[in-house]
Amino acid sequence: MTIFRFDLETRNFYEITTRSGGSSKLKWTTLIRQVYLKDVQFGVCHHPFNPEETSFRRKPFSLYTNKDYGIAIKGTELSQDDYDNVVSSSKGKVNSLINKLFYKYGATFWQSYPSLCKSYQDNGTFDLVKSNPNNHGTAMHESHRKFPTWNLLSNGNAPDKPIYYQPHPVKAMRLNSQNHWQIFNEGATINTWYAHHDSFDPTWRNIVQERVDQLAVAA
Repeated sequence: MTIFRFDLETRNFYEITTRSGGSSKLKWTTLIRQVYLKDVQFGVCHHPFNPEETSFRRKPFSLYTNKDYGIAIKGTELSQDDYDNVVSSSKGKVNSLINKLFYKYGATFWQSYPSLCKSYQDNGTFDLVKSNPNNHGTAMHESHRKFPTWNLLSNGNAPDKPIYYQPHPVKAMRLNSQNHWQIFNEGATINTWYAHHDSFDPTWRNIVQERVDQLAVAA
């Protein structure tokens, strides 16, 4: 498993390297390469320089505070080919042969196989199975998203302050220095991280708001 950090202030990604001078100690270094991960989990970094002070015990919907130095990202590193295989096997992918036949022959094919059409209609993939086969590549499953935040509304003209909360795991992830893309277990059927969190707990917004209020009272 490899660990990376998303810095909450700079919004850059960092990876772990060894310090110079033959030291056995570790440090965070700006990520300058493309990384592919699977079985991704998230935690929290408690120190700006020492990667060893990283915890993955944070509960879902827990807020990150100004004492946290970043979102820790842990996963199994993959080659690009292996990552592409993970993408292509994501749930939501339709049978490629059926897709090509549906797209090529249209209603003529649908009328010949009504039970097949019904099965795709029942599971909500009928529009997908009859769409252009050329649009079923990696981009259909991989989405560029921001980490989950809850904006704390500020007074006056000051900009809203994003408060990050603990994200749920995703199936796979691609990241470089300032960007990241995720593949959810739900594949192409998921629209946002909010919908992803709703599938775990539809009251998460209330949970986060209560914790925001508690922080405001404590301050």
